[in-house]
Amino acid sequence: ERLRLETKAALRWAKKAQRAGNDEHSDELDDAFKRGEEAYKYSKKVEKKHGLLVDEKSLAQSDARRSYGEVAQLLSEESKEIRACWLDRRSIVSGGPGKVREKIEELNKAGINQIYFESDNGGYALHNSTVLKKNPDLEKWNDWDPLQEAIDAAHARGMKIEAWSKAFAVCNRVLDDQFRQKYPDRKFPAEGPVLSEHKAINENYGDWALRMADGSLPQRTTDLFIDPANPKAREFAQNVILELSQNYRDLDGFQYDYIRYPFHNEQMGFTENNWKQFQTRFQRYSEMQKPDHPSKMSGQMLRDWNEWKVSQIDCFVQDTSTKLLLKNPNFDISAAVYPSDLKQTVRQEWGRWLKNGWVKTLNPMTYVPHDVHSKNAEFTSEFANKFRSDIREIQKESGGAGKLLPGIAVARVNPGGVIKQIEIAQRMGLPGETLFASSVLDSGRLKELEAYNAKTAFSEFASLLSSVWSVPEKDPSSRLQHQRFIRDAKNLARCLADRNQEKDDGDARQQLEAFKSEINFWLDQNPHEKTAWTDAFRKRLSKIR
Repeated sequence: ERLRLETKAALRWAKKAQRAGNDEHSDELDDAFKRGEEAYKYSKKVEKKHGLLVDEKSLAQSDARRSYGEVAQLLSEESKEIRACWLDRRSIVSGGPGKVREKIEELNKAGINQIYFESDNGGYALHNSTVLKKNPDLEKWNDWDPLQEAIDAAHARGMKIEAWSKAFAVCNRVLDDQFRQKYPDRKFPAEGPVLSEHKAINENYGDWALRMADGSLPQRTTDLFIDPANPKAREFAQNVILELSQNYRDLDGFQYDYIRYPFHNEQMGFTENNWKQFQTRFQRYSEMQKPDHPSKMSGQMLRDWNEWKVSQIDCFVQDTSTKLLLKNPNFDISAAVYPSDLKQTVRQEWGRWLKNGWVKTLNPMTYVPHDVHSKNAEFTSEFANKFRSDIREIQKESGGAGKLLPGIAVARVNPGGVIKQIEIAQRMGLPGETLFASSVLDSGRLKELEAYNAKTAFSEFASLLSSVWSVPEKDPSSRLQHQRFIRDAKNLARCLADRNQEKDDGDARQQLEAFKSEINFWLDQNPHEKTAWTDAFRKRLSKIR
């Protein structure tokens, strides 16, 4: 009975520690180790004195031992931090077959454990699709499917991978200009591959393009959008997404991007068809003639018009996510969005998406500095404050729903600035972050991330050593050995933290592997030190890279 109570108590403490974030320095986790160790020692005492629980079969069936096994499993789980990265078009098309796999291997070495694969750009597919035309840069490799290569490579390394789609943005003018230069014998329409085939003359609900109030396309933007209120255009955008989930069953999730209106406020989509839908939604305007321009609307009408546009985005997200989750309830659905201060401008009510479960993970573009032309800037206290305030605003808006993985624009700040943002996210209790993007993660930045991971690994290593073993006073030789291991691990962590930034970190990694081997060897040579806790420790140790 005492054994049963001890193991149940240990399990409760372990679960409490896990809810607290599984932080090796937390009091809850230390208490979990102590209570679990007490339960284990008592079980051995019962076995020795009374000959109970000796039979392997009855041992496996023991409720107490099963509970204890759950404790050990909880405590042996690897860190939950998510380090995601957007794998963008330039990384995908640059090398051909095999290069996507190599890129993912490179990212994995830098600690990336989740990939957002850019499945389309400018209305062109970067995967096998019957809905979108293939990106011209991929046509020379007829039998190559970059997305499947990425899925296989990611899963082989224990990484998660989601398809990242630019849902409503179906024309990229800069990309089309590049294609015109690279392929002068081919024609690339000004409206892109999707809008050029769906003009008003061919469509029951009018033109698919999202236009200005005067009917023109916006001229000062890189991207052209489909009209989110056009039923056929919405169906097309949804089919792009559903095809991905249908054809790539081993995807871990899907990410919405460009799931919004562009920065042209009330003018965008101010068409006759949309006005009729607006009147249906708000009956008080049913007899009113459409104004010549949104600026002619009254204050209340303008607020209603904006709310109607928000509802077009909401309905698309709700309907599409419902269909995705119907087939796979565990599918992760994420969204790359603007922070709260831009929400009303682009009509993204993402707080509602999270609270209703239409989106499970939010990847806000909390980029500092905001200047898109900034490169390698010093990460100042002003930038740090802006990064924190954006995160706090998002947390307030989301009400704690869903996972928050703030976006970091790695090229806009120096490598040290990227690390500082990662540390800020950790200190704010977030589960991780998202790096934008793979094509600008150069060798210097990748090396900095690798070094940071190794530093973290050494610190975790020292903490684990301090937590796992209780040192028996009656065995001074073991006590000295434990203390030496702990001291050496802390010294390695300190050396790595103080390293020369230009020095190759390969030797530090070699020291880590040698140290791991030394401890494993020592445990093998000292079986009396073997407990369920040291077993759990060794499993966790094997995952530290």
